[in-house]
Amino acid sequence: SIAHRFAAEMFVQKHKFDKAISEAQLALTLDPNNAENHITMARILTYAGRPEEAIPYAKRSMLLNPRDKSVALERIASAHFCMGQFEEAAKLCNEALELNPDFHPGAAVLAASYAHLGRIEEARAALEIYYKGWGKAQPRLEMAMYFFPFKNPEHAESLADGFLKAGMPWKPYG
Repeated sequence: SIAHRFAAEMFVQKHKFDKAISEAQLALTLDPNNAENHITMARILTYAGRPEEAIPYAKRSMLLNPRDKSVALERIASAHFCMGQFEEAAKLCNEALELNPDFHPGAAVLAASYAHLGRIEEARAALEIYYKGWGKAQPRLEMAMYFFPFKNPEHAESLADGFLKAGMPWKPYG
């Protein structure tokens, strides 16, 4: 199942969502009790523009691995973000960060959610947490968006707009 899960992740980065979903489904068929397989499907469905379908997979992951809920909470938060439910997304990201303060991807969605809610200072603080995951490099918008391969341009634009409102730089390097 691991090979299919990794193949699914590679396909989603290449925006080959149907292939990604097929590979993730194969991973789930081979190992339906693997929490990471459920997280992978949740991630892919969110990026494929099917956030409502992603939530049950992330919830199942939490049941299978109750000791590490931070990734699943961030996946559910991302789905809510894509549905325009920024308050719920922020709440879930905060829960993820309470469980694992070093889980920087959760801070990315939190920053964009707060920005859309007009809570700019909190958005900037969340962005600073996100930057910690990058080490010494501070990402610009183009670099950060690579890690959020949305099929739906509205979802990508919403995240990018949130990042910009939170203060992420957008101009190219150089």
